[in-house]
Amino acid sequence: MRAILFSLFTALCFAAPNLASGQLTPAEPTSTNTDTVVVKTQHSYKTAEIAYEIERASRDIKDATKKIKAYENTQKIDTSFALLNTLIKTEFEEFDSYNIQNLSKSFLINTKRVWSNYRAQLDDWQNELSGRLQDLMEISDKIKKRESLWVETSKNSATDFLPDEINNRINTTIDNLQELEKSLYEAVEKIAVLDSKIIDQMIDLDQYIETIEELHKQYRASLFKATQTVIWKTKLKETFDGTVTERMKKALHENLKSMKDSLPIFMGHINEFITWIIIILIVIFGLRYFYIKQKKPNNKSDEQDIKELIIDHTAASIMYLVLFTFYLLFDNIPIVLSGVLALSMLVITYFLLRRYINVQGQRLILIFIPLLIANLGEIVFWYFGNYARLYLAFEAALGVGLILYFMTPAFARKINPTFRYKLIVNLLRYPIFFLYTAAFIVNLFGFQNLTVFFLRVGTHTSYAIIIILGAWEITASAIHLLFQVLTRFEKHKSYEYFPILRKRLNLFVSFLFSLVGFHIFLVTLEIDTLFYSSLDQFMTIERQVGSFIFTWGAIYQFLIIMLVTWGLVTIIKISLNDGNFKRTQRLRGVPAAISITLRMLVAIGGFLFALSAAGIDLTKISIMLGAFSVGIGFGLQNIVNNFISGLILIYERPIQVGDTIEINTLMGEVKKIGIRSSKVRTYDGAEVVVPNSILVSDQLINWTLSDNRRRLEIIIGVKYGSDPEEVIRILKETASSHELVAKFPEPMVLFNEFADSSLNFRLLFWVLFEQGIQVKSDVSVAIDKAFKEANIEIPFPQLDLHVLDVPNHEDRATDSPRETTSES
Repeated sequence: MRAILFSLFTALCFAAPNLASGQLTPAEPTSTNTDTVVVKTQHSYKTAEIAYEIERASRDIKDATKKIKAYENTQKIDTSFALLNTLIKTEFEEFDSYNIQNLSKSFLINTKRVWSNYRAQLDDWQNELSGRLQDLMEISDKIKKRESLWVETSKNSATDFLPDEINNRINTTIDNLQELEKSLYEAVEKIAVLDSKIIDQMIDLDQYIETIEELHKQYRASLFKATQTVIWKTKLKETFDGTVTERMKKALHENLKSMKDSLPIFMGHINEFITWIIIILIVIFGLRYFYIKQKKPNNKSDEQDIKELIIDHTAASIMYLVLFTFYLLFDNIPIVLSGVLALSMLVITYFLLRRYINVQGQRLILIFIPLLIANLGEIVFWYFGNYARLYLAFEAALGVGLILYFMTPAFARKINPTFRYKLIVNLLRYPIFFLYTAAFIVNLFGFQNLTVFFLRVGTHTSYAIIIILGAWEITASAIHLLFQVLTRFEKHKSYEYFPILRKRLNLFVSFLFSLVGFHIFLVTLEIDTLFYSSLDQFMTIERQVGSFIFTWGAIYQFLIIMLVTWGLVTIIKISLNDGNFKRTQRLRGVPAAISITLRMLVAIGGFLFALSAAGIDLTKISIMLGAFSVGIGFGLQNIVNNFISGLILIYERPIQVGDTIEINTLMGEVKKIGIRSSKVRTYDGAEVVVPNSILVSDQLINWTLSDNRRRLEIIIGVKYGSDPEEVIRILKETASSHELVAKFPEPMVLFNEFADSSLNFRLLFWVLFEQGIQVKSDVSVAIDKAFKEANIEIPFPQLDLHVLDVPNHEDRATDSPRETTSES
């Protein structure tokens, strides 16, 4: 009945546009005296467009026909659904035949997981069919619109003057569109019927899963109730039907059946799992290859050894990560398969870590292997009535006996103070011992549900922590190897960021593993469904502050997107640093320009995407930008001027980081080119912040724009009578002999002038800019030494004084008393 109703509803949806086009056709707009602009809808094709539109319609009909045939082919889903439907009905019949009050906790958990897998598979099929229906509805709308246009075109009087061949093609196009619409309706009906059947099955599954949830609630409600008599009064005879062999076969059959029934669900996501396996293989073998190529230290401490865990145990690490990925990737894994995966990872963890921990640590891992096996044994003993209570007592006693050693002072004395997991062991050994002890005691007095709960929490929490530690050690080893491989880039400017990147990466991975541990803890306490549903409700409920309506989920998405955006911007900044491309002179400034462009695009795009995800209307942002532009016109002119100037500096590259510039009275090295301002460090050590507009508009000298060479000049005077050719030779040889003076262009010596006291010469030579002061000093000292060896004098300034009149003796005598009096 639901399928028929759904088909009728779909047919009405497709018929509605036709009804609307036939009954609700808008009237032709009448002319009025107002200035209102009336937009007329196209009702037919123009004569000049007919030939082109016929060809276009023919192509669209072929494409739509192919898509309809592809969508109509639901044989794969139909066949799989028929098999799954039969399987679900059989399991429903078996479940209805049981006394639900006597069903074990393990059976309920296993059944819920298997049925949840069925529900997930049905949901995938339903989503795929809904997508097909949505696409077909869009095709239907286009077909109806196109058919209406061609019908109106055929009725147009202008077609009477067209050739018969064109009119025939128009009629053929209309017939093809009508035929396509018919096949489309049949495909939609077929898909809608199958979709309706799947929805019905999903509803039935939800009801049975809800029944199991109610039984779980009853179990949780009776945790602190004595559901059984005291253990010494427990009757063991006739508490189960059939022989021991028959019960064992039934237990084996049902658990293998749950694994077999879940296999199609796993196979449906096998491609994703294989993709992760390939990623793991590429990462592990890639790190191993590049790490081994580099020279390794000969003496390694234990700390270094465990960081090279992947190198020492490559195969085991890969197997561990594959199992761990499977455990995380697939939900609702059957209990037996989940236990086998956990047991395998425990064994591999012991194999991986035994070299790096002491005997006490090895023993701690080993004791949880039999405890996990004992916990899995509950699945079998629930088929043997009250014998399960004795098994629970044995399991609890086994846990108490194995953990008792770790509660003694001897263990506290023997454990190494530097033991890597000492804090975790000290925090967990007391709660775990308490859980096993409490489970043994409450089982004696008939609290069976509480006993199962204590044993489950104690065992699952313990092995989950050990498994997560193993995965963390492998991941930490991979991070260590990665940054060891990256040491080959230690000469790059970005290498200084690597330590903080490594620290943050370790923190991020630790956070992810903490989330995994928290999820496993919720599953162990059987409150995962309740927690996630409550969290979803909390995150999606709309809240209002004034006129602003928001949800915590939207804010969470906004923060996550902005955090990812910030991470991408940081990675771009570090990767495209000019210091990473020192070997290529032509690329100076190009990485910085690309970096700032990408960072701006990513930042703006991420911000807009975050606003959209948060549910903020972007049209309001345009209003804010309009107000912002008004602010720019009034008070932010200088800021915008500097911003635009910064972009000019970045893309035009008149100056670059590391250049030596001179502007006005300022001379120094450019340390940073920002969006608003740039930093220049003077040779006196002062950091000067220069607005970008000054660097663009004022006259600027860049001493190192194309290269970092500069020409030095030394002016030297020699005594009159010296041989000029000898002086030129000595100056040239002295400059050329200095190792830091450029050989090309070679040093040049020019006779400058006949000065008052000397013959002046100019010595010109090229050096690197940063070496100029020292080289000039060295060459000057060498010139002085060479002149002394050649007996060439550098004259002092000479002044000829001509006396025109000499005072006589009487005048000097007359002046003497006056001078004496003055001095006294």
